[in-house]
Order: sequence, then structure tokens, then C-alpha cells
Amino acid sequence: MLVAGRGRRLALSFLRNHSGRPGSYLLQREEVAEETRRVRARGKRVVGVFHSHPVSHATLGPADRRAAALNSLQLVYDVCGREALLWRVYWRAGRKRVAATPLTLVGRRS
Repeated sequence: MLVAGRGRRLALSFLRNHSGRPGSYLLQREEVAEETRRVRARGKRVVGVFHSHPVSHATLGPADRRAAALNSLQLVYDVCGREALLWRVYWRAGRKRVAATPLTLVGRRS
């Protein structure tokens, strides 16, 4: 999950992938709700989700777009190209749309 804290910084909160299919991910509602409660208890808020694309670009595919919540952020990491892109999901002209949003990576490397 993408967590917003102070300023415009985002942090990652990892949840288990419950999908049994390669190349897909599935979050459990109960785990999302529990992590959301933990995040709020720390004075922060959940603003979206993140996932990786092992063999494709850091864009939102059709299934990603359908599953994305309106007014959320979606962070996608291209494992091969080592590129992360942040997408904003919004409603305009009667349909769900996405737009790339500037992202600056800070912090330590592992």
C-alpha cells in the first residue's frame, strides 16, 4: 500500500500477494482494512497501492485500471527496466482516467 505521511512523502506498506497466478496480484479486503487502521493510528493515510511488473513497463494495464480506486495513486515498478512510475487515477468526462505524476525517489538503496 502507498502511505502518505508528512509533506509530500510516500512510504510503502507491504501486504501479502494472495494470487496464485504468475504475473498477477490479489489483496485480501480484510488485510487492506487492518493495515489501513494501523496506518491511521500512526497519523498517516493510505493513498493507493503499488506493485511490480516483472517483464513489462511501469504502466497500468487494463486490469490495473479497472481495479484502481478513483482519486488514488498507483505506483508501478518495472523490475527489468528498474523504473518506477506513479499514476494518479481520476474521473473526467464520464470515465476513469490515469495520468503519470512526478515522482522523486529518496532514501537508502538496498
